[in-house]
Amino acid sequence: MFRRFIPGTRCLLSALALVAPAAGASESYPSHPIKMIVPYPAGGGTDVLVRTVMQEMSKTLGQSIVVINRPGAGGKIGVAALKVEKPDGYTMGLSSTSTMAVYPAIEPKLSYDPIKSFVHGGMIAKTPGVLLASRSLPADNLDDLKKLLAAKPDDYVIASGTPTTFLSAEMYKQAIKSKMQTVQYNGSPPVLLDLVPGRVHLTFMIAGAAIPEIKNGTVKALAITWDKRIPQLPEVPTMKEAGMGQVEATTWIGIAFPAGTPAPIVNKVNAAMNQALQQPQVAKRLVELGYFAEGGSPEQHTRTVASELTLWSKIYTNAGSPGMQ
Repeated sequence: MFRRFIPGTRCLLSALALVAPAAGASESYPSHPIKMIVPYPAGGGTDVLVRTVMQEMSKTLGQSIVVINRPGAGGKIGVAALKVEKPDGYTMGLSSTSTMAVYPAIEPKLSYDPIKSFVHGGMIAKTPGVLLASRSLPADNLDDLKKLLAAKPDDYVIASGTPTTFLSAEMYKQAIKSKMQTVQYNGSPPVLLDLVPGRVHLTFMIAGAAIPEIKNGTVKALAITWDKRIPQLPEVPTMKEAGMGQVEATTWIGIAFPAGTPAPIVNKVNAAMNQALQQPQVAKRLVELGYFAEGGSPEQHTRTVASELTLWSKIYTNAGSPGMQ
Protein backbone atom coordinates (compact mmCIF):
# COMPACT_ATOMS: atom_id res chain seq x y z
CA MET A 1 0.00 0.00 0.00
CA PHE A 2 1.28 3.41 -0.90
CA ARG A 3 0.59 6.49 1.21
CA ARG A 4 -0.10 9.66 -0.66
CA PHE A 5 2.16 12.52 0.51
CA ILE A 6 0.71 16.02 0.46
CA PRO A 7 3.41 18.71 0.21
CA GLY A 8 3.60 20.86 3.32
CA THR A 9 1.79 18.34 5.53
CA ARG A 10 4.85 17.56 7.63
CA CYS A 11 5.53 21.26 8.24
CA LEU A 12 1.90 21.85 9.14
CA LEU A 13 1.84 18.98 11.61
CA SER A 14 5.07 20.19 13.18
CA ALA A 15 3.65 23.68 13.60
CA LEU A 16 0.46 22.31 15.15
CA ALA A 17 2.50 20.23 17.55
CA LEU A 18 4.22 23.36 18.77
CA VAL A 19 1.08 25.49 18.98
CA ALA A 20 -1.14 22.96 20.74
CA PRO A 21 0.77 22.82 24.05
CA ALA A 22 1.04 26.62 24.18
CA ALA A 23 -2.68 27.00 23.50
CA GLY A 24 -3.49 24.44 26.17
CA ALA A 25 -1.25 26.16 28.68
CA SER A 26 -2.94 29.49 27.98
CA GLU A 27 -6.42 28.02 28.44
CA SER A 28 -5.55 26.48 31.82
CA TYR A 29 -3.57 29.52 32.98
CA PRO A 30 -3.12 30.16 35.80
CA SER A 31 -2.99 26.76 37.46
CA HIS A 32 -0.86 27.87 40.42
CA PRO A 33 0.17 31.14 42.15
CA ILE A 34 1.83 33.94 40.18
CA LYS A 35 4.85 35.93 41.34
CA MET A 36 4.94 39.71 41.05
CA ILE A 37 8.41 41.24 41.36
CA VAL A 38 8.21 44.75 42.79
CA PRO A 39 11.58 46.51 42.45
CA TYR A 40 10.92 48.78 45.43
CA PRO A 41 10.93 48.30 49.22
CA ALA A 42 8.01 46.72 51.03
CA GLY A 43 5.69 49.12 52.80
CA GLY A 44 6.25 52.11 50.52
CA GLY A 45 3.45 53.83 48.64
CA THR A 46 4.14 52.01 45.37
CA ASP A 47 4.27 48.65 47.15
CA VAL A 48 0.94 49.31 48.87
CA LEU A 49 -0.61 50.34 45.57
CA VAL A 50 0.58 47.21 43.79
CA ARG A 51 -0.63 44.91 46.56
CA THR A 52 -4.06 46.55 46.42
CA VAL A 53 -4.39 45.92 42.69
CA MET A 54 -2.87 42.42 42.78
CA GLN A 55 -5.27 41.32 45.50
CA GLU A 56 -8.22 42.31 43.33
CA MET A 57 -6.70 40.73 40.22
CA SER A 58 -6.25 37.42 42.01
CA LYS A 59 -10.03 37.19 42.44
CA THR A 60 -10.51 37.25 38.68
CA LEU A 61 -7.59 34.96 37.87
CA GLY A 62 -8.52 32.43 40.54
CA GLN A 63 -4.98 32.21 41.88
CA SER A 64 -3.05 34.21 44.43
CA ILE A 65 -0.45 36.72 43.30
CA VAL A 66 2.60 36.70 45.56
CA VAL A 67 4.45 40.02 45.76
CA ILE A 68 8.23 39.67 45.97
CA ASN A 69 10.17 42.85 46.75
CA ARG A 70 13.54 43.14 44.97
CA PRO A 71 14.62 46.74 45.68
CA GLY A 72 17.88 48.39 44.77
CA ALA A 73 19.48 50.76 42.25
CA GLY A 74 16.29 52.73 41.76
CA GLY A 75 14.37 49.65 40.64
CA LYS A 76 16.90 48.36 38.12
CA ILE A 77 17.83 45.26 40.16
CA GLY A 78 14.28 43.94 40.27
CA VAL A 79 13.66 44.66 36.59
CA ALA A 80 16.92 42.93 35.61
CA ALA A 81 15.80 39.92 37.65
CA LEU A 82 12.50 39.82 35.76
CA LYS A 83 14.30 39.75 32.43
CA VAL A 84 15.83 36.29 33.10
CA GLU A 85 12.71 34.65 34.50
CA LYS A 86 10.97 31.87 32.57
CA PRO A 87 8.44 33.40 30.13
CA ASP A 88 5.54 31.19 31.18
CA GLY A 89 3.33 33.87 32.72
CA TYR A 90 4.01 32.82 36.30
CA THR A 91 6.44 35.66 36.95
CA MET A 92 5.56 39.22 36.13
CA GLY A 93 7.03 42.45 37.37
CA LEU A 94 6.25 46.06 38.05
CA SER A 95 7.43 48.44 35.36
CA SER A 96 7.64 52.20 35.73
CA THR A 97 8.60 55.43 34.01
CA SER A 98 12.00 55.38 35.68
CA THR A 99 12.94 51.75 34.96
CA MET A 100 11.55 51.58 31.41
CA ALA A 101 12.07 55.09 30.04
CA VAL A 102 14.32 57.28 32.20
CA TYR A 103 17.16 54.90 33.10
CA PRO A 104 17.32 53.48 29.54
CA ALA A 105 17.55 57.07 28.27
CA ILE A 106 20.48 58.02 30.50
CA GLU A 107 22.36 54.71 30.82
CA PRO A 108 23.42 53.27 27.45
CA LYS A 109 24.95 50.16 29.06
CA LEU A 110 21.86 49.12 31.01
CA SER A 111 21.53 45.33 31.41
CA TYR A 112 18.09 45.23 29.79
CA ASP A 113 16.26 46.75 26.83
CA PRO A 114 12.85 48.21 27.75
CA ILE A 115 11.28 47.00 24.51
CA LYS A 116 13.19 43.85 23.52
CA SER A 117 13.62 42.32 27.00
CA PHE A 118 9.95 42.45 28.02
CA VAL A 119 6.34 42.08 27.00
CA HIS A 120 4.36 44.97 28.45
CA GLY A 121 1.04 43.94 29.95
CA GLY A 122 -0.73 47.22 30.60
CA MET A 123 -0.49 50.42 32.60
CA ILE A 124 -1.88 50.26 36.14
CA ALA A 125 -1.84 53.92 37.16
CA LYS A 126 -0.13 57.24 36.70
CA THR A 127 0.47 60.42 38.66
CA PRO A 128 1.61 63.87 37.58
CA GLY A 129 4.51 65.85 38.87
CA VAL A 130 4.13 69.12 40.75
CA LEU A 131 6.42 72.12 40.40
CA LEU A 132 7.11 73.16 43.97
CA ALA A 133 8.67 76.40 45.17
CA SER A 134 10.09 77.68 48.41
CA ARG A 135 7.60 79.96 50.11
CA SER A 136 10.26 82.68 50.07
CA LEU A 137 10.46 82.68 46.27
CA PRO A 138 8.99 85.97 44.96
CA ALA A 139 6.78 84.27 42.36
CA ASP A 140 3.37 82.68 42.82
CA ASN A 141 2.62 81.63 39.24
CA LEU A 142 4.44 80.49 36.11
CA ASP A 143 4.35 83.88 34.39
CA ASP A 144 6.03 85.59 37.34
CA LEU A 145 8.52 82.73 37.64
CA LYS A 146 9.51 82.97 33.99
CA LYS A 147 10.14 86.71 34.32
CA LEU A 148 12.12 86.17 37.51
CA LEU A 149 14.34 83.52 35.95
CA ALA A 150 14.84 85.57 32.79
CA ALA A 151 15.99 88.57 34.83
CA LYS A 152 18.29 86.75 37.28
CA PRO A 153 18.93 83.15 36.14
CA ASP A 154 22.09 82.83 38.25
CA ASP A 155 20.26 83.68 41.47
CA TYR A 156 17.98 80.65 41.53
CA VAL A 157 18.50 76.91 41.80
CA ILE A 158 16.21 74.01 40.93
CA ALA A 159 16.81 70.75 42.82
CA SER A 160 16.14 67.17 41.76
CA GLY A 161 15.93 64.11 43.98
CA THR A 162 15.72 61.42 41.28
CA PRO A 163 16.70 61.01 37.62
CA THR A 164 13.02 61.37 36.70
CA THR A 165 12.64 64.72 38.45
CA PHE A 166 16.00 65.80 37.05
CA LEU A 167 14.69 65.28 33.52
CA SER A 168 11.42 67.04 34.44
CA ALA A 169 13.49 70.03 35.55
CA GLU A 170 15.48 69.96 32.32
CA MET A 171 12.26 69.74 30.30
CA TYR A 172 10.97 72.87 32.04
CA LYS A 173 14.26 74.74 31.64
CA GLN A 174 14.41 73.88 27.94
CA ALA A 175 10.81 75.04 27.45
CA ILE A 176 11.49 78.49 28.93
CA LYS A 177 15.09 78.62 27.66
CA SER A 178 16.49 79.10 31.16
CA LYS A 179 20.12 78.65 32.22
CA MET A 180 19.15 78.14 35.86
CA GLN A 181 21.39 75.68 37.71
CA THR A 182 20.12 72.21 38.56
CA VAL A 183 21.47 70.55 41.72
CA GLN A 184 21.08 66.80 42.17
CA TYR A 185 20.21 65.21 45.52
CA ASN A 186 19.92 61.60 46.57
CA GLY A 187 16.16 61.39 47.09
CA SER A 188 13.30 63.78 47.84
CA PRO A 189 13.75 64.14 51.65
CA PRO A 190 17.06 66.03 51.40
CA VAL A 191 15.58 68.21 48.66
CA LEU A 192 12.79 69.26 51.01
CA LEU A 193 15.29 69.98 53.78
CA ASP A 194 16.83 72.65 51.55
CA LEU A 195 13.67 73.76 49.72
CA VAL A 196 11.66 74.66 52.84
CA PRO A 197 14.21 77.20 54.20
CA GLY A 198 14.94 78.51 50.69
CA ARG A 199 18.48 77.22 50.19
CA VAL A 200 17.17 75.92 46.86
CA HIS A 201 14.17 77.49 45.20
CA LEU A 202 12.33 74.98 43.02
CA THR A 203 11.87 71.27 42.50
CA PHE A 204 9.60 68.79 40.76
CA MET A 205 8.03 66.04 42.85
CA ILE A 206 5.41 63.39 42.17
CA ALA A 207 1.96 64.33 43.43
CA GLY A 208 1.78 61.66 46.13
CA ALA A 209 4.90 63.02 47.84
CA ALA A 210 4.13 66.68 47.17
CA ILE A 211 0.54 66.85 48.43
CA PRO A 212 1.31 66.49 52.19
CA GLU A 213 3.96 69.22 51.97
CA ILE A 214 1.57 71.55 50.15
CA LYS A 215 -1.25 70.88 52.59
CA ASN A 216 1.09 71.53 55.52
CA GLY A 217 2.05 74.87 54.03
CA THR A 218 5.79 74.20 54.03
CA VAL A 219 6.09 74.79 50.25
CA LYS A 220 3.89 76.24 47.52
CA ALA A 221 2.72 74.57 44.33
CA LEU A 222 3.01 76.47 41.05
CA ALA A 223 1.78 73.95 38.48
CA ILE A 224 0.79 70.37 37.69
CA THR A 225 2.71 68.62 34.91
CA TRP A 226 -0.42 67.10 33.39
CA ASP A 227 -3.17 68.20 31.04
CA LYS A 228 -5.78 68.30 33.81
CA ARG A 229 -6.03 69.43 37.41
CA ILE A 230 -6.17 66.82 40.14
CA PRO A 231 -8.87 66.64 42.84
CA GLN A 232 -6.37 66.73 45.71
CA LEU A 233 -5.03 70.11 44.50
CA PRO A 234 -7.95 71.73 42.65
CA GLU A 235 -6.50 75.22 43.03
CA VAL A 236 -3.19 74.36 41.32
CA PRO A 237 -3.20 75.05 37.55
CA THR A 238 -1.69 72.80 34.91
CA MET A 239 1.30 73.65 32.78
CA LYS A 240 -1.04 73.55 29.80
CA GLU A 241 -3.24 76.28 31.28
CA ALA A 242 -0.17 78.50 31.44
CA GLY A 243 0.57 77.89 27.77
CA MET A 244 3.28 75.33 28.49
CA GLY A 245 1.56 72.13 27.37
CA GLN A 246 4.90 70.74 26.19
CA VAL A 247 5.93 70.39 29.86
CA GLU A 248 3.96 67.25 30.63
CA ALA A 249 5.65 64.67 32.83
CA THR A 250 3.78 61.85 34.50
CA THR A 251 5.04 58.90 36.48
CA TRP A 252 3.32 55.64 35.60
CA ILE A 253 3.52 52.06 36.80
CA GLY A 254 2.53 48.97 34.86
CA ILE A 255 2.90 45.24 34.39
CA ALA A 256 5.70 43.58 32.45
CA PHE A 257 6.59 39.99 31.58
CA PRO A 258 9.84 38.43 30.34
CA ALA A 259 10.15 38.51 26.56
CA GLY A 260 8.55 35.47 24.97
CA THR A 261 5.57 35.24 27.31
CA PRO A 262 2.59 34.02 25.22
CA ALA A 263 0.16 36.73 24.13
CA PRO A 264 -2.97 34.87 25.37
CA ILE A 265 -1.51 34.79 28.88
CA VAL A 266 -0.57 38.47 28.76
CA ASN A 267 -4.06 39.32 27.53
CA LYS A 268 -5.68 37.31 30.32
CA VAL A 269 -3.66 39.17 32.97
CA ASN A 270 -4.40 42.47 31.24
CA ALA A 271 -8.14 41.77 31.38
CA ALA A 272 -7.88 41.02 35.10
CA MET A 273 -5.94 44.25 35.63
CA ASN A 274 -8.52 46.34 33.80
CA GLN A 275 -11.33 44.73 35.75
CA ALA A 276 -9.55 45.40 39.04
CA LEU A 277 -9.04 49.06 38.19
CA GLN A 278 -12.76 49.48 37.56
CA GLN A 279 -13.57 48.53 41.15
CA PRO A 280 -14.51 51.68 43.14
CA GLN A 281 -12.56 50.63 46.24
CA VAL A 282 -9.39 50.11 44.18
CA ALA A 283 -9.69 53.45 42.37
CA LYS A 284 -10.35 55.18 45.70
CA ARG A 285 -7.26 53.63 47.30
CA LEU A 286 -5.11 54.69 44.35
CA VAL A 287 -6.28 58.29 44.70
CA GLU A 288 -5.43 58.17 48.41
CA LEU A 289 -1.90 57.18 47.40
CA GLY A 290 -1.68 60.04 44.90
CA TYR A 291 -2.21 57.92 41.77
CA PHE A 292 -4.99 57.57 39.24
CA ALA A 293 -6.19 54.32 37.67
CA GLU A 294 -5.20 54.09 34.01
CA GLY A 295 -5.76 50.69 32.38
CA GLY A 296 -5.59 49.97 28.66
CA SER A 297 -4.19 47.29 26.39
CA PRO A 298 -0.70 45.77 26.21
CA GLU A 299 -0.24 47.45 22.83
CA GLN A 300 -1.06 50.87 24.27
CA HIS A 301 1.38 50.33 27.10
CA THR A 302 4.14 49.29 24.70
CA ARG A 303 3.61 52.43 22.64
CA THR A 304 3.83 54.55 25.80
CA VAL A 305 7.15 52.97 26.78
CA ALA A 306 8.57 53.58 23.30
CA SER A 307 7.36 57.19 23.05
CA GLU A 308 8.58 58.12 26.53
CA LEU A 309 11.97 56.54 25.90
CA THR A 310 12.26 58.78 22.83
CA LEU A 311 11.09 61.84 24.78
CA TRP A 312 13.45 61.47 27.74
CA SER A 313 16.39 60.55 25.51
CA LYS A 314 15.88 63.81 23.64
CA ILE A 315 15.58 65.85 26.85
CA TYR A 316 18.73 64.25 28.24
CA THR A 317 20.70 64.84 25.04
CA ASN A 318 19.55 68.47 24.88
CA ALA A 319 20.71 68.90 28.48
CA GLY A 320 24.21 67.89 27.42
CA SER A 321 24.02 64.30 28.74
CA PRO A 322 25.27 65.24 32.23
CA GLY A 323 26.45 62.67 34.75
CA MET A 324 23.72 61.43 37.05
CA GLN A 325 23.87 60.64 40.76
